[in-house]
Amino acid sequence: MKYRTYKFPVNDGHEVARNSLFGAFIQLMDQKPINQITVLELCQKANISRSAFYWNFSLKENMLRKRKN
Repeated sequence: MKYRTYKFPVNDGHEVARNSLFGAFIQLMDQKPINQITVLELCQKANISRSAFYWNFSLKENMLRKRKN
């Protein structure tokens, strides 16, 4: 199975973490509804710490808002 690569449209030191989190979020959304995805599960899938998640996003729903902009 080939995975798609997602690029978050920001260029700074946190771009790698955001790209990993967004890619993991898309993969998890293929498996279950957004309201059943936890931040911990998302971070484990992305191999990113929870503090790195909260450094970039306050809520998982904010990931979608930032991606749409």
